[in-house]
Amino acid sequence: MLHAGLRQPGEGKGLAAAGRRHELTSSARCGYGGSGTYDDHEAAPMAWPWTPEIPLLNDKPVFQVTATAAENAGQGCDLHAALKARPETRPDNGRWRRRYSDDTFTLGPLVDAIAQVHGVTARGTDLGEAVGRARMAFGSLHPGWRTFLELALEQYFEYHEAREQELGALRYLGLTNKVALRPGSAVMTWGPLYENESGMREIRRLRFGRAHSEHTVWADVAAYVAAELATDRPVRQVYVTEVGLQDGVERHLINGIAPEQAREGYERSVRPKARSVVEGAVRTPGHDCESCKFTGGCPDLVAVPGMLQLDAPAAWSRSVSAHDLSLHRRCPSRWYLQRQLNLPREAEDSDTLRRGTAAHAWIDQAHRRGTACELGDLPAPGAEGAGSDGLGSGGLGSGGLSEEEYRLAYPFLLRHVDVCPFREGPVDVVLAERSVHARDPEADVVVVAKPDLLIRRDGALVVRELKTSGGHLPADEREARDRYLAVVFDLALLAYGLAERYDCAEGKVELEILTPNEAAVFTYSTEDPLMAKVSREQLKAHAEEWAHDTTWDTRPGPQCAWCPVREWCPDRDAYGATVAGPPPTEDAPF
Repeated sequence: MLHAGLRQPGEGKGLAAAGRRHELTSSARCGYGGSGTYDDHEAAPMAWPWTPEIPLLNDKPVFQVTATAAENAGQGCDLHAALKARPETRPDNGRWRRRYSDDTFTLGPLVDAIAQVHGVTARGTDLGEAVGRARMAFGSLHPGWRTFLELALEQYFEYHEAREQELGALRYLGLTNKVALRPGSAVMTWGPLYENESGMREIRRLRFGRAHSEHTVWADVAAYVAAELATDRPVRQVYVTEVGLQDGVERHLINGIAPEQAREGYERSVRPKARSVVEGAVRTPGHDCESCKFTGGCPDLVAVPGMLQLDAPAAWSRSVSAHDLSLHRRCPSRWYLQRQLNLPREAEDSDTLRRGTAAHAWIDQAHRRGTACELGDLPAPGAEGAGSDGLGSGGLGSGGLSEEEYRLAYPFLLRHVDVCPFREGPVDVVLAERSVHARDPEADVVVVAKPDLLIRRDGALVVRELKTSGGHLPADEREARDRYLAVVFDLALLAYGLAERYDCAEGKVELEILTPNEAAVFTYSTEDPLMAKVSREQLKAHAEEWAHDTTWDTRPGPQCAWCPVREWCPDRDAYGATVAGPPPTEDAPF
């Protein structure tokens, strides 16, 4: 029996059985890229028993599982994955339709250039000249994006040229390669696919940064598609290779297996994953919301109409957090390169970041007990019990932190004891260190916040934000609010729907700031009309600038010295070559 329309390799009479016609359709600019399709009069599109418990405009029994979807099965939102695997199924979102950005697909210009290069070299043009021509298409893009694409194109064809020296001339078959399993169902791999005259096939996964060496389900899907795609040449060997676009180094995940082995890999690891993808129905708000077909109608997104104070919808459908707005305010170009394009970046590493992460981790574990933190939970670094990672007579000890992490966080944790939120009495914990996903339909934006703690206390819904600072405490509530945008972001989130979602009439933000010598908690309420007015104005200024920006200009400053995407920035040295050193001791204002 076929499950979810996904045929087992070798099932029944096989792919080349009598009465079945296997055709090749081309969707690539040159070569043979495309899909295998089957015409079987005894087979019909399969209706799959799927009960997603959402309103559907239609539910056509057409399934298309990608290698990435199979690899990520069970992670993120199951419903999002199932809808994506059903390209002709449409959920009922009312009037909402997703609006896309022109740069949603960062590698789009690169793969267009790869196809162009192969097209002109097939007609006799020198490879170097072909690559030079293809680079010209990047000229109108953001200069940071262009810098990355130019490097990626050069690195890719350096590997390609070396590979041809090993294997002989390679014929480009295409980028989007799909194999139909029966009418209405297919598996697909996105990645350049090649073959040589002797029947060797290689499919390549493009990595933004460096190639990975782990063999995952993605590789098994890719191998199967490469083995089954029909051309005028028989297949004898299959390679699956990752290519790092930042350094040009490759990793062969599957190294010259026979087509039969590729089919065995599909049966062993891909088929059950593919079935789980198409039958997914559980909704889990998360990073998938930004690209989901059901975002406009999902009841699991907290409705916060008007929260961002935008006079018109954002330039396209997307998501935003307080961190996004702070990052954009500092430098629009950095936000664009890091958050929108997701270009390779240097790891952000400093004592400031490590101590903040360590303090959050220790406090989160301590709060899971539901009791107030005590000095007895905190042995001095290096003392007996400091290495404990569990609860017991020695308290929490290091709480699973390394000796260095605990040493960095220790002075701040001591200050936390006096202001621990559980010290005020019993509280109802709603969420701890988990993201809240909401949606402002007027802005067409998914709103994301990750409070350190979300609790109910005395009828109010309280967002607790924890910050560590190597400097001084803010002088008052106003200075604290101006330093940390999360305050006005969270306050608006509470006022426009989050508090009501949890049946609370009032929302509060408690901003806990720890220094090595003192601590303070600044409290803000949705019931304070002046605070609400100021917060709306401050949030609007940040959100308007972010939502309608389409140029992503640079703002050179001291931050250029430690910017994680400075490699791609055209103005990385504009602030001055003498500026260097680590990030400031204060936490970033988010």
